[in-house]
Amino acid sequence: MQNYPEIEDGWYSSIARYWFYGIQGAKTLGEFFEISLRFGFINARRDDENASVPFYAQLGVIKRF
Repeated sequence: MQNYPEIEDGWYSSIARYWFYGIQGAKTLGEFFEISLRFGFINARRDDENASVPFYAQLGVIKRF
């Protein structure tokens, strides 16, 4: 392990900087529309600082033809 100090017990450490924890759901509206919603919080890993707003939300609308 002295040749590769980033290896821990035979495995590389995680390269993810931010982890997103949340929930998502979707609903079909009639024949042509679908709406989806995601929300949760963000957690920084390693030496990165947490985001200034530690929450996220995403709204999506899909129109089918």
